[in-house]
Amino acid sequence: WGREECAREVEKLIDYVDLLKISDEELSFVGGEENIPKYMNKHGITVIVLTRGGEGATVFLKTGDRKTLKTDIPSVKVTVTDTTGAVVASKSVNLSAIVANIGFA
Repeated sequence: WGREECAREVEKLIDYVDLLKISDEELSFVGGEENIPKYMNKHGITVIVLTRGGEGATVFLKTGDRKTLKTDIPSVKVTVTDTTGAVVASKSVNLSAIVANIGFA
């Protein structure tokens, strides 16, 4: 699929999403980073994790009063020996941090 086709397919399902992970390359799908809180309100999304490759990630969390909390999580520099499972490990850390409320005190 091209980007436009992909965006159309995602829009069909987005109202069923509670947690959305996007990369900095996919920001256009939500109208840019500055539009993320509005996008979350429009679609009822509770958490958006914006990954930035080697620069870490930004987590947006919708509170009960429709405010959006935002926190940046820096990356940890490591020596890469094997990338097998890297995405799964990264997402596991993201979810663990969200569950433990790290950065939202």
